[in-house]
Amino acid sequence: MADYTGQSCFHCQKPFQPEDDVVVCPECGTPYHRACWQETDHCTNIRLHETGSSWKPVQQEAETAKEETRRCPRCGTDNPAQQAFCGHCGMILNASQSADASQNEYQWQNAYAEDVCCGLDPNEQYEGERLEDVANFVRTNTMYYIPIFKKFRETGSKLSMNLISALLPHFYFASRKMWGMTFLVIIGFLLLNLPSELYSFATDGERFISNLRSMQESMGSLYSSIFDTMIRQTEAFCNFLQPHETLLRWLYTICMYLNFAARILLFAFSNYIYYRFVLRKVRKIRAENLPVNMQKDRLRMTGGTNYWFVLLAILAQYSVSVLFSALFILGINLAF
Repeated sequence: MADYTGQSCFHCQKPFQPEDDVVVCPECGTPYHRACWQETDHCTNIRLHETGSSWKPVQQEAETAKEETRRCPRCGTDNPAQQAFCGHCGMILNASQSADASQNEYQWQNAYAEDVCCGLDPNEQYEGERLEDVANFVRTNTMYYIPIFKKFRETGSKLSMNLISALLPHFYFASRKMWGMTFLVIIGFLLLNLPSELYSFATDGERFISNLRSMQESMGSLYSSIFDTMIRQTEAFCNFLQPHETLLRWLYTICMYLNFAARILLFAFSNYIYYRFVLRKVRKIRAENLPVNMQKDRLRMTGGTNYWFVLLAILAQYSVSVLFSALFILGINLAF
C-alpha cells in the first residue's frame, strides 16, 4: 500500500497519519480519508477529471506547476500554463507559449522587447537611455523610427526624411505630443505670411474696402458707423503702405523663400528634433525611479501618438490667427 504520510486529504485538507485508512479515486488517484470518501461518495478533484490528469504528491505537483507556468509579459506574474488571462493584471496570455519554465523566462524578458525594438538589443544605450525605454516611448511606428535613431547614434548624422512634417508640420508635431514645436511652427509660418498680407493691402486695397462696403450694406444701418470707421482706417492703412510697395514686394519674396527653406529644414531635421524630444522625456521619466512595470506604462502613456491632438492643433492655429488678427486691427486703430 502506498505511503501517503505528509500528503493531505483532498476533502478535509488534514494531513494523513501513518495509521489513517486511506482510499483513492480509481480514476485520478486523489487520496481521501475513508470517512471523507464515504461522506462525499465521489471524487471532488474536478480539475483532474476535466483535464484527464492524475494526482501527484505535493512536492511533485509543485515542481510540475513550476514547470507549467506562463509568465505575464506585462507584470511578471507566474500563471498556470492553461490560464488564458493573467490573474494579476488581466493581460491576455499567449496560448502557444511553451510550458518549459526557462523558455517562459526568456519569452517574458525578450518577446515584448523584440517587438518594439525591431530585433535590436533592448539594452543598447542611446545617450544613457536603454533602447527598450526609447521604443516604449515612441510606441507607434517603431519600425520607422528605431532604425533612424540608430543611424543618428552611430553616425552622428542629423539628416533623415519626413515628408509629413514638411507639408503639415504643426499636425505632425501635435500628433507626437510636441506642443512647444507645434506653437513655434504655427507662429513662425504666420509671421512668414505677414508680408504677403501687407503686400495685398498695398496693391489691392480697393478690394478690401469694397468688401467692407458690401458688408455694411448687408448689415443695415445699425452697424453703419462701425463700418464707416473700419473703412476709413483701412483706407488710411492702405495709403500708408502704398509708398512702400516695392519694399513689401521684396519682403514678400524673401519670406516666400524662407517659408520654402523652413519646410526643407523640417523635412530634413524633424526626425532628429523628435529624437532629442524622446531622449529628454525618457530621461525625465526614468528620473522618477518608478518600478519597472510602472515605468514602462508611464513611457507608453506619455509618448506614442494621439491623432485627436491634430484637432487641437487646428484649434490652436485658429486661435493664434484670431489673436494675431485682433492685435493687427488694434494696431491699425491706434495708428490711424
